[in-house]
Amino acid sequence: MTDLIARLEEALTPSAATKAAYIGEFYFLVDDRDEDGEECTRQIMVPWTTIKEIMAAIRARADGGR
Repeated sequence: MTDLIARLEEALTPSAATKAAYIGEFYFLVDDRDEDGEECTRQIMVPWTTIKEIMAAIRARADGGR
């Protein structure tokens, strides 16, 4: 169990390793129009700063909301 906790903590702590692992993994779709005015869907990557905020929220929840 201690190994699992250590891996979870590492996975939820911003670092060069987690940034490399998570960048490009999360995105959302936005309906838009292209340069010709045609409807299209754009894929927007979730920024690293947002991923770090999500990681912090998960850590806070796991810590009892402190």
